Amino acid sequence: MLSLENKYLFKLAWRSILRKKGRSFFIIFSVVISVCIAIWVIAFFEGLNAQIEKTVVDTNVGYHQIIEQNYAKNSEPNNPIKLNQDTLSQIEKIGLYKLSPEFILDAYTSSPEGTQALEFIGVDFNKHKNLMNLDEHMSQGEWPSLQNEPGIIIGQELAEKFQLNVGDMLNVNYQNVTQEIKNDLMPIVGIYHKNGRSFEKTKVYLSAQKAYELFFGQMNNDFYFHRIVSFEKTIKEDFKLDGSYKLKSWKDLNPEMGVILEFHDGMINLFLLIIAITVTMTILTPVNILWQERLSELKMMTIIGIPQRKIWKIGFFESIFMICISTVVAIIVLTIIISIQKETGLDFSKLNEGKLVERAGIELPSIIYPLLKTSQFIMTFGFVFIVFFISYTYGIFSTIRKLRIHS
Repeated sequence: MLSLENKYLFKLAWRSILRKKGRSFFIIFSVVISVCIAIWVIAFFEGLNAQIEKTVVDTNVGYHQIIEQNYAKNSEPNNPIKLNQDTLSQIEKIGLYKLSPEFILDAYTSSPEGTQALEFIGVDFNKHKNLMNLDEHMSQGEWPSLQNEPGIIIGQELAEKFQLNVGDMLNVNYQNVTQEIKNDLMPIVGIYHKNGRSFEKTKVYLSAQKAYELFFGQMNNDFYFHRIVSFEKTIKEDFKLDGSYKLKSWKDLNPEMGVILEFHDGMINLFLLIIAITVTMTILTPVNILWQERLSELKMMTIIGIPQRKIWKIGFFESIFMICISTVVAIIVLTIIISIQKETGLDFSKLNEGKLVERAGIELPSIIYPLLKTSQFIMTFGFVFIVFFISYTYGIFSTIRKLRIHS
């Protein structure tokens, strides 16, 4: 509870704010603009980074992959590993649960329309459906439910390039385990539409058993894999994998995009530094100037016998009021701006004349949706409030020092 004296000074500080509305508005406006610009810039880059990361992860990369040792070295599919309970137990210890074991087979197709390199991905259809939700993105046909489905799922871009539909046959050339070039006609049972042109043009899905049959020339009901894709973001810090495996994050699997995001993180840090300097000057300068303008007011207060410690208290209470008002206004403004832009996004497609920009086979977003994290919000406000208190302290100190000189 405030003492009677502090209650009086508290009311005096509030009346001072109301009496000098122009001065108060200018300071609040400076704080709100500083906070909004700082948080919006951070939210913009965070949103861009999050969209790029999600796009990479969604292109059958996942956040992490457990990769067979030999396949990790040269991407040769000669030594797939049989999936057993020991392997699953190791994975569970790491903390990875949303998984899709995959058998990878490189291939290509050719026709009068052209030639296209393909990546055949042998999957457990039910597990992979739960991983990427491709069943919700079928433009033709349906995602298979049978694990021994002999047909394949192709992307819409590949279908359009070679004028293919469900029920057509895709001419496929691939190399088997004995290095022979084989040719097969594969029935198309579905066409998906997701994740952009490069993904749709190269990723072809089939059952892992069928991929094993193509490569080894024999059918096997067991599940063999080259990699296990996981969409779990985090893994346990203390983990050990059998020497047969390598654990890689999406940044290891797509280092070019990893570098781009690290560059963006560096840009965020640079902007934070620039914003910190700008915020400091934006708040410090007007607060100090406006306190200097109160020199005659403070003279009158000292004449009527108000001690300097009470002037400090008045300044402290004023700063609390100003921070509270600025916080409320900034939250309202940011809520409106971020809420609108989270729905509409910021369209940058006109900068490239509507053309899509790709990096490392990934389409960069043309519409960016800002992403505001609570931690960044609190840190930015915390920094601004520290600067605000320092500004008030410096303003009061310099004004009182002038007051002593003039008296």
